[in-house]
Amino acid sequence: HEAAKAIRYGGATEEQALSFVTIEPAKQLGIDKWTGSIEVGKDADLAIWNGNPLHVGTVCLQTYVDGVKRFDRNNDIQQREERDKYLLAAKDVLAADESGSGDNPFLTSSSNEEDKDAAASDIAPTTAKFGLSSVNSEPGSHKYPRPALLVTGGMVHPMEGDPFIGDVLVGVDGKILAVGKGLSAPRGATRVDARDKHVYPGLIDPSTTLGINEIGQVPTTDDSSERGDFHPDHRVERAVNPDWETFGVARAEGVLAAIIRPAGAGIAGQAALVYTEGYTWEDLTIQGGVAMTVNGSSSGTSLLENDCCSGDEHNHMIAFDDGDMMAGQRRGGGGGGNLATTLASVATRLSDAREYARKVKDATPENPVPREISLEALLKVAAGDTPIMIRATS
Repeated sequence: HEAAKAIRYGGATEEQALSFVTIEPAKQLGIDKWTGSIEVGKDADLAIWNGNPLHVGTVCLQTYVDGVKRFDRNNDIQQREERDKYLLAAKDVLAADESGSGDNPFLTSSSNEEDKDAAASDIAPTTAKFGLSSVNSEPGSHKYPRPALLVTGGMVHPMEGDPFIGDVLVGVDGKILAVGKGLSAPRGATRVDARDKHVYPGLIDPSTTLGINEIGQVPTTDDSSERGDFHPDHRVERAVNPDWETFGVARAEGVLAAIIRPAGAGIAGQAALVYTEGYTWEDLTIQGGVAMTVNGSSSGTSLLENDCCSGDEHNHMIAFDDGDMMAGQRRGGGGGGNLATTLASVATRLSDAREYARKVKDATPENPVPREISLEALLKVAAGDTPIMIRATS
């Protein structure tokens, strides 16, 4: 819906609006070399829709991550029906047991350790031949054994070029081999009939707490923040729970990549770029530490409301130096505890990190410097190698 606002209020075309959640954030995040558009050589992160994703009645039919199907609407409907039948059968069994028939199989001696082991083997992903990718590498196109994939006859929206009716061929490595018309499938390839459907690259959510906050009203499902306001060494990907249902919901809506950011005040920690599919946090992590997250307080006035984010200033919101921080203090307005105060605090912390680096460089065995993990985590930020992601609210 955020992309659709660009049409209503910004005069953007539909293709331009959808680029704001595909290729444009990929470029901003520096990952457009392998995702964000449908082009030869890029990862086959695809979403097949029954219409234009901006229309209220459109639904996502299938999603593919590296050419592997990770959501199918028809399968989902079938599984729901099967689950409903299972729940009704279970209810009948429990009702019979309450009446004294003694037919509840869950209470008999036969369903002890042996049956528990069998049930565990049914749900445990031990037979899957999936590996883990390095946190510092491209997302694991090598992780999943898969056949080739040919999507045929759909309206392909490459996002880099005009839409056309044609085909997308994906290789066994999860990369797009060809995009065009009349493509032939290699032997053993899976074919997907996309006639009367629309094929888009997977959507990208550039700022979310997906995987670290499932149910806001249940504190035990909220790992989005730490106590205090200074946690630059916090790596948010290690707090992600890949089993949470919200990942499945995201895939069902065509969202296949996201920046997960820690919440909390001040310097909250390091954001991570992830896929919305994976068995473990290592498996779904594309790159950890992609940005240092700074969250401004909800009190005071937002930078966005002071007209300070137009032109070049907006482009540098993610790469403040100390001068910009102090300028932000003057622009921010509001009272204590607002974004302006936070930016001034960040500038001080960066100065502390540089001073710490100088002391470490000058240290000797006779005069060692105690290790400060928090300040070490800021060194790449102070050097300009890691950007700062600022979340500002009014």
